[in-house]
Amino acid sequence: GDHLKTHEEVDMALNHGYTMITLDCSEHIDNDISSAGADGIQTKYNALPKETRTHLEEKYLNKTFEIDSNYSISYTDDNFKQIVLIYVNAIDFTLDIYNEHIRSLDRPIDFEMSIDETLTSTAPEAHYFVARELIDGGVEITSLAPRFCGEFQKGIDYIGDIEQFKEEFAAHFAISEHFNYKISIHSGSDKFSIFPIVGDITK
Repeated sequence: GDHLKTHEEVDMALNHGYTMITLDCSEHIDNDISSAGADGIQTKYNALPKETRTHLEEKYLNKTFEIDSNYSISYTDDNFKQIVLIYVNAIDFTLDIYNEHIRSLDRPIDFEMSIDETLTSTAPEAHYFVARELIDGGVEITSLAPRFCGEFQKGIDYIGDIEQFKEEFAAHFAISEHFNYKISIHSGSDKFSIFPIVGDITK
């Protein structure tokens, strides 16, 4: 069931026997945060429930998390509030979908969360935040689809800085290995210039 966006679509796919669900969270991602400015970000952040802010600040703010021997993830006041505001509603939506439709199923489901339908690429810090919140919420993730740098248009080769993609993809793959799920590349067909990079990094 690809790029499903609603409770009704997920329920229909499961009732028809589909064994993989890709949940498209694009309608729950705030693309306006990146251009909101410091004051706008602070105002929107202050509007979140106090218990949410307190919980997430204690968990992430001014903390560093070791991914592996090559990568670590750090959250400062500059990136933390922006990441929370962009993705917190998508996380809540995913938890609702998973808890209502998938957790109680009597058969296995491959569950993928897609956050690739955004205007800006997914920073490794955002990827880690989303993944950890889902896993801590009890979601069994089969795969996660970040928004990579560059352009992934259907049927043509990758458009963008290949060295930047290589560097950032390695970080995203390290996060997926850390949490033990697959990294998913949407619209990856015909991306011949980056196929060797993907193969080498993921082995």
